[in-house]
Amino acid sequence: TFSQQPVDSAYMIWAWLAAAQYFDNPQYYRNSQKWLAWFNGDNILGKAMYDSGSLKAYDGIDEDGVNYHSGAESNICLLLSLYMIKTKNTL
Repeated sequence: TFSQQPVDSAYMIWAWLAAAQYFDNPQYYRNSQKWLAWFNGDNILGKAMYDSGSLKAYDGIDEDGVNYHSGAESNICLLLSLYMIKTKNTL
């Protein structure tokens, strides 16, 4: 059993977006969107990792299931990732 945290997905989103900007490659942008899907339920539990109404992100997945605590790091990871994908910009 292993844990999954929002920071793992966020870093991959940011890395793919940076690569998309640098290399001007649309596939890299699509890859960043695939990593965003982790927040929407494309994860080992198949559960959304945030509340879509409030955009409150959960702290991750561990051996007990979804950790519904919502710390600052998790929220920053989600909100910054959503912003960066929307603007297609890592700056």
